This record gives sequence, C-alpha cells and structure tokens, in this order.
Amino acid sequence: MCSHEEIAKLCESMNLLEKGGLVQRLHEGLKTSGMWRLALSLVGKVLTYKMVKEDVFMGVLAKIWRVKEGVEIESVAQNIFTFQFKNIEDMQQILAGGPWTFDGALIVFGETIR
Repeated sequence: MCSHEEIAKLCESMNLLEKGGLVQRLHEGLKTSGMWRLALSLVGKVLTYKMVKEDVFMGVLAKIWRVKEGVEIESVAQNIFTFQFKNIEDMQQILAGGPWTFDGALIVFGETIR
C-alpha cells in the first residue's frame, strides 16, 4: 500500500501538458454535438420510497409519451433516470404535458447542466 507521501509525489509528477504527448485536442464538432445532446436531455426522479421496476417504467413512458422521434431512457440510480430526446419539440411536449406520474408517484424533471 502507498503512503500519503508516495501518493502526493505521484500526483505532483502527473502532467496534462500537451508537450507530454498525452493530451489531444477535441474536434470542435464533437464539442458542439455534445452540447446539443445535453440540450436535448432531461433527468427525472420518481418520487416514491418504493423501488421502481426500471424496465416497466421505461416501457410505459415510451408508450404513453408517443414522441415523434423517440426517446432513450436510461436508469442512473434508484428511481432516477435520464431521458435523451432526438428533437427539442418532443422534449418540450413532454415538459408542457405534465405533471407526469408512474404507479401513483409524481415524476419530477430537470434539465441537465449546460
């Protein structure tokens, strides 16, 4: 096991300078694509103490929302999900169409940090 001093020395020797050859610049289009993806995503939490069955939750919402271009739903943590939309109109439709519930529990949504 490493001592605190050894870990501190290792951290000091770490370097993210470009001259070291390990850092590469990202293509500007990749950054723009990532920002657009964030703009089309929401985070939601089902406000219940019961554990939500993820597969059932995702299937039910995907069916009842009927968004034009679809939505990808992914579980992040207990009763917390991300929702990735394909277009802004679908996302706005869902936000405007609420409040949404699942199994009697309210679903709260927040936009991702940009």
